[in-house]
Parts: sequence; C-alpha cells; structure tokens
Amino acid sequence: MKFGKSFWIKLGIESLLIVFSVLLALALNEYMSQNKEDERTKQALISIREELRENQKIVRNWHQNHRVALKKIEEYRGRTEAYDSLVVNHQFQLNRLFEGTLIPNLVRSTAWETAKSTGILQNIEVPLANSLSETYDAQKLGVSNTADRLISLIFERETHQQERAAQTLVLLQFTMAELVGQESYLISAYDDMLQKLDATLEQ
Repeated sequence: MKFGKSFWIKLGIESLLIVFSVLLALALNEYMSQNKEDERTKQALISIREELRENQKIVRNWHQNHRVALKKIEEYRGRTEAYDSLVVNHQFQLNRLFEGTLIPNLVRSTAWETAKSTGILQNIEVPLANSLSETYDAQKLGVSNTADRLISLIFERETHQQERAAQTLVLLQFTMAELVGQESYLISAYDDMLQKLDATLEQ
C-alpha cells in the first residue's frame, strides 16, 4: 500500500502538533512551578521583613532602657559612699539601676531559620542573602550573646556579695556599655536591611 504525499504531510503536521503540545505543556508546567517558587520566596521575604521590624522595635526599647541604666551605673560608680546601699541582705539592689525587666522581650529569627531550612534561601540574590545573614549574626552573636552574659552576671553568687559591690558595678558598666553599642549598631543594620527588603519586594 502506497501512501500519497498528502498523507505524509498530514502525518508530519500531526507529529509536529504532538511535539508542540508536549513542549507547551512542559513550558507551562515550568512556568507555573517557577511562579509558585517565586511566590514562596516572596512570602518568605515578607515574613523576614516583618520579623526584622518587630525585632527592631524590641531592640529600640532595649536601647532606650539600657542607656538609662548605663547612666545610673556610671553615677553610682562615682559615689563610693553609696556602695553599701547596693547590697541589702545578700541581694544586689538591681532596681536602683534598672527600671522594669532587664530584657522584657526576646528578638526572634524564626522566619530566617525557616527560609534556610526549606531551601528558599537559594532563591534569594546573593548580596541580599549575605546582608540578611550579617544582620541576623549581629543580632545573635552580638546583642543576644551580650544580653545573656548580662543576665548570667546578675545571677552569679558573687554579684550579691557586699564586698564585691564595686567590682560588680565595673562588670555591669562594661557589659552594659558593650550591649548599648551593639544595640545602636543593630538598629542601624535593621534600617538598612528593611530598606533593601522593601526595594526587593517592590520589584
């Protein structure tokens, strides 16, 4: 049985249509997958931005309270006659230096850790990812660690000994000064990072 020219043309057209349909389906699937991944990345960046905004509010509050506390510590260091009043019944009178809770809220990194653990971080441009990493490192390795050291100092037995009041004030001053400086830097880093996130999300 011989096939005419029209048969082969028709067969060729049908084959091309099948190939085109398969390629189109693959392209649409890839497009939809990419859109879905882009949306996941966008939502992750929005969550990180909100987390950093909240953290900045917390650190601003810390900074304000800790600056006041540092000033009080410096004032007490200049008044040696007041040292005896700082330790009463084997308890350092922290309320003379700090108003309210020393660290009332904790900064968080949940959104950042989620982005890293789910692989979304690889979808973020390298400069932005590096900036985010540096900001969260400053938050964790700087402010959070120093705050932990300050809290540990307060709970040490030696801190509540009368004869160590002067030394305790020195340690509190150094640690608080370090914390205040780190907070100031971190607030600025938050501002810079939030501007970068806003610009990225507006694109």
